[in-house]
Amino acid sequence: MLDVNFCRRRQRRLLDEMAGRSLDAVVVGAAQHVYYLGGHLPRWTHHGALVLYADGRSVLVSANAPAKQAAADDVCSYEANRFSTMRSDQAAECTRQVAMVLKDRPAARVAVDASA
Repeated sequence: MLDVNFCRRRQRRLLDEMAGRSLDAVVVGAAQHVYYLGGHLPRWTHHGALVLYADGRSVLVSANAPAKQAAADDVCSYEANRFSTMRSDQAAECTRQVAMVLKDRPAARVAVDASA
């Protein structure tokens, strides 16, 4: 597990880049990027996301239950397994959670990590 304090430092470095590009928020979805910035490594069978706002607040989206240790101000989750069966629409559910986060706190200029 990555140290949450070091994840926060990496977030601060990203915030400097965001300021230089006039971005209001960044959304990352690749598991390695979520881990690097948020300290939560989604299982290889699940999806995760991190939203970082220009003011430094962050929201982590994890599978099944909110992540317990994460470098995030808020943590939410989506249902990845239903009745002990993996959902085939996990990516869509994770994306819906991110959309709800952005709806609750709108951002005009958002950069999205589309690598996942």
